[in-house]
Amino acid sequence: METLDEGIRPIPKNKEAEQVILGAAMLEPEEAVPRVVTRLHPDHFYFKAHREIYRAIVELFNHGQLPDAVTVANYLEERGKLDAVGGRTYLHELLTRVTTLAALDHYIEIVETKALRRWLIQAGGQVAELGYREDLDVEEALDRAGELIFEIAQRESHPDYHLLSEFLYEHLDFLEALHKDPERRPPGVVFSGFDQFDDLTSGFHPADLVVIAGRPGTGKTSLVLSIARDAAIRQKKSVGIFSLE
Repeated sequence: METLDEGIRPIPKNKEAEQVILGAAMLEPEEAVPRVVTRLHPDHFYFKAHREIYRAIVELFNHGQLPDAVTVANYLEERGKLDAVGGRTYLHELLTRVTTLAALDHYIEIVETKALRRWLIQAGGQVAELGYREDLDVEEALDRAGELIFEIAQRESHPDYHLLSEFLYEHLDFLEALHKDPERRPPGVVFSGFDQFDDLTSGFHPADLVVIAGRPGTGKTSLVLSIARDAAIRQKKSVGIFSLE
């Protein structure tokens, strides 16, 4: 981020790569934004203006709007941030940085790598500070240092956004296959005894936590007892019931 001190050596960053990503997201939002949001969050961008623009793109995208340059400009203007990011002129300049989306993943990787290096630099400074803390036990200082590095690894391996399509179509294919061939159902599955419901859900799988919620008197207990009865009698499963009321 821009708060890092450049000092003798320049802070890792790539302005051109950030510009291409933002330009692509506004120029071809339907194709580019889903590819970007699953890998980058605002802190990946070094320049403050780029972080603000990216936040606007993500916010619009999350609300089902296509974040083209005009929509992003209006969004930022309504929040008094448009001038701070360079105005409409700069947003349209970002569009000119894009020649093709073919290299978009390459630019995303550049921005990811630069951000990771900045986070390592920041963590290094924090680790050095821990070394000077005489009030800390050495083991505690080592634990905190390890946590700092682990947090960086977690930020890289667990993106903030996942597209529903990544999981939905795969799960629908799985359900369709189970419907056509019940023998493919994995062992340990418990069915509700309601055929239409089981066709939609493929039953209750091992390690599932299933919550049946509803207002008082709507039949939750009766439903649970019916499922338990079917599992015990027809499916020959072991069933335990605990009432905490």
